[in-house]
Amino acid sequence: MMFQNAMPRGKTVNEQDSPYKVFNDYPIARGKRRSLCTGLAILSGSGSVEVAVEFKYESAHARGDIWPSKFPVVFWGDEGVGEDIKRIKSFVADKKAQVAYSLFIEREVTSAIESRTPGANG
Repeated sequence: MMFQNAMPRGKTVNEQDSPYKVFNDYPIARGKRRSLCTGLAILSGSGSVEVAVEFKYESAHARGDIWPSKFPVVFWGDEGVGEDIKRIKSFVADKKAQVAYSLFIEREVTSAIESRTPGANG
């Protein structure tokens, strides 16, 4: 959020006079059948990947519009978050990115959190 809020109102990173470019599903390494992509990549002016990010998002299980058998969405083992962690480590080790992150975002909402007004306490 800080990155977005630091931008001039109404402009994205790619619309500014900046040496950095941001890409979604950026092909970062060769794969067996197609390129391996990272969820988000920030490239320098020279085209090198400065930051690579893998994302996982788990919706609130209490949502009424998602069938309960669809949960969990995110898995922790090698088929999910574990694989993302291996990927980001290899991106840096293989010098495909300067730094890499794996972000897990969970949206589990309770009525106390939903009704809280943002302010000094969060």
